[in-house]
Amino acid sequence: MLLKSKIKKKLGNRAGETIGETLISLLISVLAITMFAGAIMSALNMVKTGRAALNTYYDNTNNLAAIQGTVKTGTITVEDETCDIVYAENTFGNTKVIAYKPSEE
Repeated sequence: MLLKSKIKKKLGNRAGETIGETLISLLISVLAITMFAGAIMSALNMVKTGRAALNTYYDNTNNLAAIQGTVKTGTITVEDETCDIVYAENTFGNTKVIAYKPSEE
């Protein structure tokens, strides 16, 4: 019986949110959306910077291998697809570096 009277009292209550409560909840929502947008932009910037650094690394590795290496031709096969390539290999210290690219034929 007590639960029934509480529910009736709650449903009969005509008090709503004040303008101050509404404005504060709107402010909190706007701040959350702004922070989320900032996090997305920061993540995109990190991905862009990472890709640029990785491409620079790959370019430098390929250039390093091609400096004194002898240029050869060959074929790479991946899952029944073949690609003619031009590659150069060189040894720097104990590290063997091979740089390759698709043949321009």
